[in-house]
Amino acid sequence: MPLSEFLLGILLKNRLFPELIKHISKTAPGVDVQSYLKPRLETPKELAAGNIDFAIDPPIHTDPSLSHKKKFLRINMS
Repeated sequence: MPLSEFLLGILLKNRLFPELIKHISKTAPGVDVQSYLKPRLETPKELAAGNIDFAIDPPIHTDPSLSHKKKFLRINMS
């Protein structure tokens, strides 16, 4: 049973999710991450409702209640 569980809204799941899970499994083995796709415009509502814990997406939202940080994730696609 995971120590923590996070729900993730991610649009680039097929490209980012496998590497993200591999990294989390090594660095935080007690954390479980699940993903599901919601329409992009619903992201602020889903975050506010606690339905997702974080989202990986370009910062297109202008909702003043959302904060975002630019992060880089190095992924070797070869």
